[in-house]
Order: sequence, then structure tokens, then C-alpha cells
Amino acid sequence: MIQARYGWTDAEILALPYSRFAQLARVVMEAKAREVRLADRRAAFIGWQIAGALGASSSFGEYLEALGLAGDPIEADVEMSPEEIQAEKERAFENARRALEAFQRKGGE
Repeated sequence: MIQARYGWTDAEILALPYSRFAQLARVVMEAKAREVRLADRRAAFIGWQIAGALGASSSFGEYLEALGLAGDPIEADVEMSPEEIQAEKERAFENARRALEAFQRKGGE
């Protein structure tokens, strides 16, 4: 993981003092965990949109809580302006509408 993140060779990594290696390994693993967590939250957002279009009434926060993805510090990393939030909301409703139409067409066949 260190090679992929920093572009270092095995020889460069093996030349590091153990304490520095351990520190880098921890930083890289934490960064990877944040990336995975953010990807999970993005996927959950799509699921929440579809669930809402199908009649679910929970908030996104409640949905994240049910999936075990709530209360993460990543929330502070993602800042959107009110205009971006509105645009994302409109895209979400359009995606949900299209998904619902696809499910209805599939059911009618």
C-alpha cells in the first residue's frame, strides 16, 4: 500500500527505520479506511434515494445509522454549498424517478 500511495520501491521502504515504517503504514491504512468509508457512504446515498422513491421515509442520517455508517468524521470532509446541495437533490430525485420507472417496466413485462 505504501508503494502505491507514495510510488516508493521496496528498497526505499526497507531502508526506513521501523518506527517510520510503522507510522507510514498506520497513516496509509487510515487513509484507505477513510476512502472505503466514503465510497460506502456514497453507495448508501444512492440506496437511500431509491428507498425513498419506493416509499421509505427515513432521513439519510437514520439510513446511515441503520447501515452502521453514521457518526463518521468524513462528514466534516464533505462540504457543499446550498446550490450544490440543491443540484444534488434534483439529480437524486431524477435518478430515483428513473429507477422507479425501470422497476415498473420490468414488473410489467
